[in-house]
Amino acid sequence: MRKSSPMTLSKDVQEPALRAVLMMLLSPNGYIQYEASFKLSEGLPYLGDGYLNVLLSSLESNTTRSVATSFDSFKIMTNLMNLACLVLSRPYHNLLNKRNPIDVLSIIIKECLHNNIHITRSKVTSHLHFCFEGSSCCCYLGEEWEGENIVLYYGLVGLFNLLRSTTLVCVQCKRKLDVGILCHDCRDQYTEDFLIVLQRALSQSLSSGPKLYIAHILSLFGLCGSPSKLGGKMSSALDNNDLADLELLLSDGESINAHTAIISARCPKLLPSVKCLLGSDEKVKDEWGKSVYRVQMSDRVDSHALKKILEYTYTGFVMVGDDIVKPVRTLAKYCHLKPLAEMLQKEQPRWNSDYTRYDLTVALGPVEHSFSDIILEAQSNEEMKCDHGPCQLSTPHVHSHKTVLIMSCDYLRALFRSGMHESFSDVIRVPLGWQALDKLVHWFYSGELPSVALDCRWNNLSSDEQRSHLNAYAELSSLAEFWFLEGVKEESLSAASSLLGSSTSAAAVEFVAFAANLGQWEMVEAGVRSVAHLYPRLRDSGRLERLDEELLNMLRTEYVRYSQHGGG
Repeated sequence: MRKSSPMTLSKDVQEPALRAVLMMLLSPNGYIQYEASFKLSEGLPYLGDGYLNVLLSSLESNTTRSVATSFDSFKIMTNLMNLACLVLSRPYHNLLNKRNPIDVLSIIIKECLHNNIHITRSKVTSHLHFCFEGSSCCCYLGEEWEGENIVLYYGLVGLFNLLRSTTLVCVQCKRKLDVGILCHDCRDQYTEDFLIVLQRALSQSLSSGPKLYIAHILSLFGLCGSPSKLGGKMSSALDNNDLADLELLLSDGESINAHTAIISARCPKLLPSVKCLLGSDEKVKDEWGKSVYRVQMSDRVDSHALKKILEYTYTGFVMVGDDIVKPVRTLAKYCHLKPLAEMLQKEQPRWNSDYTRYDLTVALGPVEHSFSDIILEAQSNEEMKCDHGPCQLSTPHVHSHKTVLIMSCDYLRALFRSGMHESFSDVIRVPLGWQALDKLVHWFYSGELPSVALDCRWNNLSSDEQRSHLNAYAELSSLAEFWFLEGVKEESLSAASSLLGSSTSAAAVEFVAFAANLGQWEMVEAGVRSVAHLYPRLRDSGRLERLDEELLNMLRTEYVRYSQHGGG
């Protein structure tokens, strides 16, 4: 950076060196981070403000024209990396008064998210061209923490650090403020434009680095956390007291109803120790005769802050105004909600730190920790040893929670509220095998259907074991139609299709027959396509005897299509 003309350096020299500096500036090790920042700041006076102006002028010149056609990708990348080093080493409080870097970086980030600008490290660093990429045995070599598009990542780093060093000035119109970084007049326009783009980006398949910086940028505008489908479902429970089994008592006499299943999974610090809670005399009957745990909160707990913490706990997202940041931050620290506390403290995301996703699966622990009030039993004759305390069931089952099931499944919501015999039962028999039920419960509690990794472990499974995994997705697809499980049918088809390409022919043929029996014709078609090229061999070996004439005709037709397109 102290070279007289840094832009003339080879990209093979600049990118690895600047990346190494940035990794130290963002290191989770405090000593490394401090030393790197101190050493860099010692050299900044030699660069002077002129160097910063050169970087910003270069970025600005590329964003005043048609971005997709005018960008010099390598120059933009190195400019952003140099800018990130500068803003990480020291704050630039008065930069907004002289330049408009935030608008420039916002444009670059939007173009990256729209995929108009996309640069990978391998394109600019020659020593990566010969690195082994992909997977080796069962060890997957994933992408870097900063993500595939490095221009997006370094743009986000620069924008976050410029925004967090901005105080009492509107980032849009430069008007002086008493609080915050966005005036009332600019808020609607800014929110509807750039912030909406960032919020949508959180649902994209980005790496942890970009997602963390996007979340931290949004938090500077009071938007903390990440909206998710599962969090959106659980948000309904906040206003639903039918299944509330926890009452938080405040010193001012106000009380807030909650659900132990969600609180124990997402914010257990709000509860006393589980052993104390379950053995306490504080479990009482409410006016409808329902058992409720009562927890007295400290008189230092602000009721508005507690409501914000609960909103974040249930949904994974909360809007925190400037007037309430301090009490919410204090309570977030007490509750060990590290991601929320770090965002409210404007802390720098550290290199290789994880992006927190909304997940309730920890609630599926042992009974003394899970507050389970319903059991889902698989349709299976297998035996299973249960670790949940006094449970006597020997068939495969899961200890679950009505609150989570009701918010995730319309069928179960109607069942529990129907008044029929099943609505009062402690056990619900689900028409699924154990593997399918296990996947379904994971979907209820994480919002994602678990998939099987296509590595040597899958390839080393027997045909029967592979068929068992495949059949589970067919069962889920069938159940999704009757239980109104939004997205499960599509996710099951996607997971099964990816497995069929690496499955044995025997497992695929058995799966075709099984899926057809359940009426899952999209899965049948996927199975037929996966083995069509083997049709003559399968026919001659007698492996197709299980298939009826309709399925055989589908297989013959697909084989003819395969042959006509150059196969065989």
